[in-house]
Amino acid sequence: MWRASVVGLLWVSGVASAGEGVRVTLQIAGVTGTEGQLMIALYDAPTGFPADGAKATFRKLTPAVSPVTTVVFEGVPPGTWAGFAVHDQNLNGVVDVRSVIPMPKEPVGATRDAKGWFGPPKFEDASFAVGAVDVIQRFKLTQL
Repeated sequence: MWRASVVGLLWVSGVASAGEGVRVTLQIAGVTGTEGQLMIALYDAPTGFPADGAKATFRKLTPAVSPVTTVVFEGVPPGTWAGFAVHDQNLNGVVDVRSVIPMPKEPVGATRDAKGWFGPPKFEDASFAVGAVDVIQRFKLTQL
């Protein structure tokens, strides 16, 4: 369920230390308006995806740019990765969840446009490969 997954998501600006690796660019469409910020996380394992930003290997906060916000992560090592983004429209640093139906109030999205079925998307559905060359992933935020 979304409630168990995203209610505790508190984002802190920061990023894991970037060492050797490639550039991963996330182009996030469906950003409506310029109020608020995007909270973006890049995970290298299913653990914590997508709700626990503290378990993300890389994470960034960036101002919302409509209609597409672009975020670049440097030094991403080869492997299997998945990204997740939230448009934090009210700048409170958490994913606001509806009280009656435990789903996000704010627009969310995952790489490969992965969607969950009665809950958040799975890492496997959102995952993409990173090798020796730079990667661009495009996906869209949706209001649930």
